[in-house]
This record gives sequence, C-alpha cells and structure tokens, in this order.
Amino acid sequence: MKTFLIFSSVLLLSGGAFGQSLVKADQLSSEWTLLGSNEQVNFEISRSECQISTVSKPFDYAFVKITNKTNSEVQVNFQLGSWFNGECVDCETTAETVRSITLKPNSAQIGDCTFANGQLSVLIKNPLIPTSDVTFDGIQLLNLNTK
Repeated sequence: MKTFLIFSSVLLLSGGAFGQSLVKADQLSSEWTLLGSNEQVNFEISRSECQISTVSKPFDYAFVKITNKTNSEVQVNFQLGSWFNGECVDCETTAETVRSITLKPNSAQIGDCTFANGQLSVLIKNPLIPTSDVTFDGIQLLNLNTK
C-alpha cells in the first residue's frame, strides 16, 4: 500500500511538471494548440492527414508551428516525444532526436503536408503498417531551448 501511495504521488507531481508540454491524442486536432512557449517563441501543434502519392489511404501527421516573438534571429532546439501505448518514442536525448531550426525575427515556420521542413512533422499513423494493437496517446515537447 505504501508503494502504491508513493507511486501515485510521483505520477501526480510529474503530471504537473510537464502538463503544458503534452497534448493528448484527443486534444490534437486540425486547429493549432499551444504545446509550449518561453520568452522568445511559441510552440504549437496540429494534426492533419496527408495523401502520399500512390498510397490509397492518408498518413496521419502532427505538424509544428514555431513563432519567433522577438526582433532578433532565434535558434530553437527541441525534441518531440510521441506516446504510444503509454510509452514514449524519441524521449531519450540523442543526436537523432534533437531538432534544430533558425527563425528570422518576428516570423514563424510551419510544418505541413509538403514536408518542406521535415523537422516540423511527426508521423502518427502509417496506413501501410497494421496498428490494431497500437494506441497513439499524445505528443510531448521536451528540452525546448532557444539562443
């Protein structure tokens, strides 16, 4: 019982620590949702289906919009963790998981189905891979740093 209480307390405390940097699957829509921010940038996310050339069913993606709120160029480094079946994919910090983008003053960069900037997209569902036993739980912003 004591272990259960300690575990429950840790879950409650950790939920508050990253609550604003996690958007659950049922909250992710085609509308931009604030995922995180600091003094220099706003970090938003939306969800969209993208038709990929010869594949009959659309792919499901999350796209990022990062807005520079300053009058100076800003270098943004971040990670996006994808949660599936209660486990985070890409939550560990490696050279492959850290993304980097430079924003001009008072500008925004937006991910979309053109994939002009792959740093701003996350694949949620690939129709070519059976996913009956995989549940998408949400997207988490990790390690947002600006220079």
